[in-house]
Amino acid sequence: MDAAGMDAERQACPCCGHATLSGRAADEVCAVCGWQDDGQDDVDAHVDRGGANVGTLWQARGHYLELGACDARVRDRVRRPRGDEPKRRRWTLLDGVAVAEIPGSDVSPWNLLHDGAITGLVRRGARVSVTVTIPYLRPRFGDGDGFVLELLDCADLVYAPFGGDGVTALDAIAAAAPEILEARDDAGRIVVWGSAGTLRLGYRSLALRLDTGAPLALAALADGARRYWAAWSARE
Repeated sequence: MDAAGMDAERQACPCCGHATLSGRAADEVCAVCGWQDDGQDDVDAHVDRGGANVGTLWQARGHYLELGACDARVRDRVRRPRGDEPKRRRWTLLDGVAVAEIPGSDVSPWNLLHDGAITGLVRRGARVSVTVTIPYLRPRFGDGDGFVLELLDCADLVYAPFGGDGVTALDAIAAAAPEILEARDDAGRIVVWGSAGTLRLGYRSLALRLDTGAPLALAALADGARRYWAAWSARE
């Protein structure tokens, strides 16, 4: 098999993102970051499984971005990626924590938070942190009260109550606690529809976090929502 074929067969490490693994969930140790692949990935990356790895997968991703290894203990046992080990998955640091950036055209994070209420908005430069309180879903991810959507390079944020004027003051929008019923993409802007108005948003990308500051993958949020609604349907 030629080098291109071997590269195509390698799997991306869930910690560093480089194509270093011969397969998944076989306890293979990544030579680039030192993560032992026990099969953990985005769905439960926020969970500390124990075993050979230390802490959560999200913490290991942050360590790799900062230290070049999944954990300080293995820094002397890892190496730089080779040319035939391309980086297939990427994460970035936000406030010293690894996060995944979701494109600003993707409405799924908002729709997964159906029936949530926007209870906090804070701007830090070009970034806006949006807190969503959603009591039925948040307990599935441990202690805490809500989720935080980090809107990166946010240039447009207007709340339009039905029958009223548009509101741009973040504290006034949070005081109205807009409800999330449905989100749609409208010419490159996200429009979140609620029972009392619409919220129009324009941003480059979004990162999901718990209100504890810990990162959360979109796949984990989707899995939690699916499990909740499946349990709800079974009760009805």
